[in-house]
Amino acid sequence: ITIFYVLVVPNLFGKLWHEQIVIWISWFFVFSKCFDVLSVDSKLNNVAIVKSPDYTFPVRFVWVTLGIIYFWAGFYKLWDSGFDWALSDSMINQIQLEWAQHYDKIPAIRIDKFPNLLHVLGMVVIFFEMIFIFLLFDKKWKWIAILGGLIMHNILGYFIYISFFFLLQVFYVFFFDFNFFVKRSSEKIEESVNYSKLAFNFGIIIIGINFLFGIFNVSSYPFSTYPSYSAIIHKDLKILEFECQNHITNLEIGKRNNFRWEDYGWLEHNIIRDYEAKKNVDNDILNYWKIWKNKNPQLCCCDTVKVNLLIRPLSPEKRHKLKKLKTIDTLINYNY
Repeated sequence: ITIFYVLVVPNLFGKLWHEQIVIWISWFFVFSKCFDVLSVDSKLNNVAIVKSPDYTFPVRFVWVTLGIIYFWAGFYKLWDSGFDWALSDSMINQIQLEWAQHYDKIPAIRIDKFPNLLHVLGMVVIFFEMIFIFLLFDKKWKWIAILGGLIMHNILGYFIYISFFFLLQVFYVFFFDFNFFVKRSSEKIEESVNYSKLAFNFGIIIIGINFLFGIFNVSSYPFSTYPSYSAIIHKDLKILEFECQNHITNLEIGKRNNFRWEDYGWLEHNIIRDYEAKKNVDNDILNYWKIWKNKNPQLCCCDTVKVNLLIRPLSPEKRHKLKKLKTIDTLINYNY
């Protein structure tokens, strides 16, 4: 209950942080017998170790959950974009987009200079994500899946700063056999085929709901699909710029403060999309500005803010070729 409250509440205000797996894991184990060996209770009560499915299926549920996350990420790359996701210039543009949203932070190795390699790696990512869950349940291939997943995340972390370390990688600990740490008696351990139907059925329900959310690609809480990064990315990027009366911009201040602009790229994209569709975006713009202001105190001194729509090439070599399309709004005396 505590985990559910602490994690869910911050995600009810427009931004999903995709920490749902922590909630799901707590649910898998809430009715399990995970306290039988290493807990204080087990030491005080001298609980006997019994080989039982009760100690196996909650961990396997975590495996399946990770597999579902990867499977739908790969599936929707193909569903939304086909093989163009991997074989078109979108692969290069996706990488350069992440660099741009990190204030043109460019790694030492310019992998965007090797398009053929990126196309091959793109196909590998799709294929690997879709077969990950099947590899896990084969003893010969399990460790290839685990090692492959860690390598994939850390390569992505280096090149585009998306490693999912705390959101996925730390949960690879569930692939480790913790029996290694349990001192076993020289006597034969009693075996049981009995198991908690409540814990098992509850876990199956959670997995089933997650699978349905994956089918329909629903992002919500507490059930959701994880980001699939399945869109085709074009070579130019439209962005919003908040320009104060002293010509200081939010991007200048954000870079100085290491503000994670990338976290709100989806929100900025939606505002621009709705504006170009002739929808009223005044409240959305104001709320977006408040995010910048609250995270960057230097912006609090601005009394008048021009909201400019800009377009820029994603290529780092052309990043200075910003073009102002128009001023779409002006915020005056908003500072409350």
